[in-house]
This record gives sequence, C-alpha cells and structure tokens, in this order.
Amino acid sequence: MRKTEKISITILFISFLIISCAKDNTGSNATANIMLVNASPDVAFVDAFSGTTQINPSAIPYGGVTEYLSVPTENKVFTFKENPSAATLCSNSTFNVSENKKYTIFITDYASQAKILQQENNSPAPASGKTNFRIMHLSPNTAAVDFIFRSGADSIAISNKTFRQTPDLLAIDGKTYDIRAKLTGTQTVVAQINNVSLNSGKVYTLFLKGLSGTPGATAPAIQFFANN
Repeated sequence: MRKTEKISITILFISFLIISCAKDNTGSNATANIMLVNASPDVAFVDAFSGTTQINPSAIPYGGVTEYLSVPTENKVFTFKENPSAATLCSNSTFNVSENKKYTIFITDYASQAKILQQENNSPAPASGKTNFRIMHLSPNTAAVDFIFRSGADSIAISNKTFRQTPDLLAIDGKTYDIRAKLTGTQTVVAQINNVSLNSGKVYTLFLKGLSGTPGATAPAIQFFANN
C-alpha cells in the first residue's frame, strides 16, 4: 500500500518579489550574483540589461537557466528584451539585491504581459539526509495543479499550486523521485518527469512550464535546477 503524506512547510522568508517599475538609484560598486531563467513560453530568446550593459553573455532560450552572473547591488534599472527583435518585455524594474547574496530572476507569463519573479537563494543548508526545494506553477494557461512525488512505496503530495503562487521552501529526503503535475483534485496528468535525483545537501528549484494544449517545445513540462 502506498503511503501518502504532506510535506511539512517551513517559511524562512518571503522568497519572491513582484518587480515593480522605479527610478534608478546610485550606490556602491559591490556586487550580487543572479541566475536568469526564461520561463515565458512564447519568448524564444531573452536578454537582460543592467542600465545599458547586457548581463547575460548570450541569449537565454525558452527554458534556459544561466549560471550565476554578477550585478551591482544598488537599486539598478533592469530591462528585459526579446532577442533578436529587442522588443522590451519589462523595463525600469528595480531589483533590491545585497552584496555577495545569490538570487534567481524568472521571466514569466506571455510576452505581451511578461512579469518578473525574484527568488533569494540564501536559505540555510538542508538538514542531514535532506534536500531543500521550491516548486512553482509557471504555466500561464493551466489551472491549479497538485505535484506528486513518488519514490518506491512513498507518495508525497504538494497540493493546489496556482499560477505564479509564491513558493515556500520545503524539505524532503534526498533520493530519486518520479514527479507528476496533475490538475488539482483530478487524475489528469499535465506533465511528468521520472528519475529525478534530488541529492542530500542540495537546494533545488522545480517548476511547471509551457502551455496546456500545445505540442512540442512549449508543451507542459516539469524542469528543475540546483541553486547551490
């Protein structure tokens, strides 16, 4: 018989901010480190700029995740543009970042209404034998989903996650999982990924991306990456 249990949630801090438009402020020359993620399903490639300086060394494809990139810590005007059209997705967005801290910046939603999410990646180290992770719903035309983690006889549910809902930092045993996203309260599988190794001592971000009802590259899928 399968055992089903809910993961205990510990909220360490407000991990995401909706980035608003504001003026540029000057400050020190200290730097922080950010990863950039293109999770907008109809933006094939994106570039990010701090002032007029491009941050990413090459265009970020849909589903692409950069390594940590250095940016100034003062409130700096950031602009996100499609590549190669240079059409602005979101501009005059002010990011508050601290010296030597790590962050992930997601470009989300459709290109016509692109929104930015900022995640701080400075959480405590996982407990012995555990991995910490956040899981997000970033598919703009998909209803709420339940994420099901299965490993052997164990099944763990993270229920009723809505589009762009602020994620909490969760802890789970470090091992290999099959992960499914199902429409909440149903057995309809939106996306799945098997044999995902979530290693002890690591911190991960997992997210549902893509568009329901579309095939190929923009079909719904679950993606993950390590933050440490």
